[in-house]
Amino acid sequence: MRMHDSRTAYLFVPSVRRQPFALVQGTNMIGREVDPEVAIALPLQSVSRRHAHIELNERYAWELTDIGSRNGTLLNGRKLEPYTPAILNDGDRISICGYELHFNFHLDANASPTLTYEEFLALDEFR
Repeated sequence: MRMHDSRTAYLFVPSVRRQPFALVQGTNMIGREVDPEVAIALPLQSVSRRHAHIELNERYAWELTDIGSRNGTLLNGRKLEPYTPAILNDGDRISICGYELHFNFHLDANASPTLTYEEFLALDEFR
């Protein structure tokens, strides 16, 4: 089993861009607007301007929080309660207004940043 640094995490949003978003240790805002506060923009009117965020907590666990969005956030098919953080695990799926976001702790050392998400999943590590 490969060890990972839990302070490093990536969010894959295949319908938005081919390369993963590298999450920072501060607040990673997810929302509709493209501005300095929104790290991951999902350009759809049903996505709230500030929909949810992902943060690394003091115990080095990544948390997803719906911040009172109009249409909610799903984690592995279950709706999150607003303003109640949920711990993220490697491979978790986040759904926001039809967008599928994939949370992972690491990239394969041989992976190219130009791989599609399907190509990335086809690597031996994900079989």
